[in-house]
Amino acid sequence: MCKELIDNAPEHLATHANFIPAHYHFERHAHDYHELFLVQSGKYRIKTSNVERIVEPGDVVLYPAGVLHEEWVEDDAPLLDWACEFRWNDLEWTDLVVCHDANGRVQEIIARLAWEYIFLPEEQSPQGRLPLLQMILSEVKHLVAPEHQQVVDKVKAHIAAHLDQPLNLEDLAAISGLSTSYFARQYRATIGRTPMEDLRLMRLEEARRLLVKTSLPLYEIATQIGIPDVYYLSRLLKEHFGISARKLRELGQESA
Repeated sequence: MCKELIDNAPEHLATHANFIPAHYHFERHAHDYHELFLVQSGKYRIKTSNVERIVEPGDVVLYPAGVLHEEWVEDDAPLLDWACEFRWNDLEWTDLVVCHDANGRVQEIIARLAWEYIFLPEEQSPQGRLPLLQMILSEVKHLVAPEHQQVVDKVKAHIAAHLDQPLNLEDLAAISGLSTSYFARQYRATIGRTPMEDLRLMRLEEARRLLVKTSLPLYEIATQIGIPDVYYLSRLLKEHFGISARKLRELGQESA
C-alpha cells in the first residue's frame, strides 16, 4: 500500500456495545473524533444545532468531529447500541448523518469490529480493524444516498402540487422536516442544484410544457407556474432554453 493511501486511511479508536438506562440524558457535547453508532433496541432523541429527530432500531447515526449534539433515551426502555469511534481527515460529511441499516449489514460489520477490538491482541488489531471500519463507512455512504433522494422526491412532489403558489426556501425545508441550512446542503449534495434553483427549473419546464401542449397565452401560464410577472418569465425562458417563448411554442407544434 502506498504512503499516501496509508496517510489518508481512517484511524480506528474503539468499538463497543453500550447499555444506556431509560430516560438517560446526555448533555450537549462534542468530540474531537468521529462517532458512529447503530441502535439495536430502544429509542433515542438526538439533537444538533440543525436537526432534531428520533432514531430507532436499525438506524445508524454519525456525528463528525466537532458537531455539538445532545441525546435523550425515550420512553421507558433502555437503549442498546453499537458505537464506533475513529479519526479520518478525509471524512466527506461535516454534519449529522442518519440512515437506516435495512439489510443489517452495518450491524454485522460493527459487531465483528467490536469483537476484534476487544479480543485481538493490540499489536494485531489495528490492521485487522481498518478494513472493517472502511466497510462500515462505505455501507453508510451507500445507505445515505437513497434517504436523501427520498427527501428530494418529497419536496419535488410538493412543488409540483403547489407550483402556482409562492414558495421560499423555508417553506421547502419545512416539508423535509430538516433545518433550512441542513436541508439546502443535503438537497444540493443529492442532485447538484439548490432547492430554489430546482424550483425555478420545474417552473420553467412546466411553462415550456404548457406552451407546447396548450394554447394558453403566456400571461395565464405565468400565473399557473407561480411567476406572475410575464415579462420576467419571458426573459427566464429565453435565458434557459435559448429561444423565445413564441419560438418554443412554434417548434413544439411543428414536432407534434
